[in-house]
Amino acid sequence: MSATPQERHVLILDDEKGRRSIALDAATYSLGRDQSNAIVLESKAVSRQQALLLRLPLPGARYRYRIVDGNSTGKPSANGMKINGKNCTSHDLANGDIILFGGKVKASYMVVQMEQAEFIKYLDLINYQSIKSEPTNAKETLVSAELNPEEFKVLTGQAPSSTSPPTALLESTQVHPRLGVPLKVWLIGIGGMMFGLLLGWGLLQLTNQTPSPTEPVQTNSVQSGSARTTKLKIANAKSTN
Repeated sequence: MSATPQERHVLILDDEKGRRSIALDAATYSLGRDQSNAIVLESKAVSRQQALLLRLPLPGARYRYRIVDGNSTGKPSANGMKINGKNCTSHDLANGDIILFGGKVKASYMVVQMEQAEFIKYLDLINYQSIKSEPTNAKETLVSAELNPEEFKVLTGQAPSSTSPPTALLESTQVHPRLGVPLKVWLIGIGGMMFGLLLGWGLLQLTNQTPSPTEPVQTNSVQSGSARTTKLKIANAKSTN
């Protein structure tokens, strides 16, 4: 693989299948809904043979692509296309151009200067479904709107693998799988509930086992009165005899 930065061409597609990137280097590409096309557009809103991409040579061993509506016989598509918001049948693409096929499928044409390994990583990153912002240049394409710089460095290998993810990222992932709440909050709630149940059970047991303070006094008093009555009867009987 070449380690020298080179001009590379990319078509970024957004259709019903999702987002995907296609590195362009062939002389011709056919685009459309039919599976026989080199680039299949996954949408019923586009024609079976929607458009053609033709490679055009430029000075200095460089090239660009021209997009032409319709098929190789010159028959135009039934749904048409727009380039940067304007109806178009043929257009020489420039970096950042936005193409709309049939009003549903969007494509972006990008030209970047990268060496091979970096370019492969660049294509992989574009394919992440979390990337939703439309890129305008290579740097903006690489840095997703949903990734801060530190997360991006870890993802792309620019930071050591031991680098800890941001605190906000950790907090957002540590959630109970069913309740959808942070794990720490869930554990605190369960602990508080268990403590309350144990405390209530202990108080109930203590109340059931503690005797009433008046009961022993009343029993002793009755027993003492009975004993005195019995002694008096014995004493009276002796004095009579």
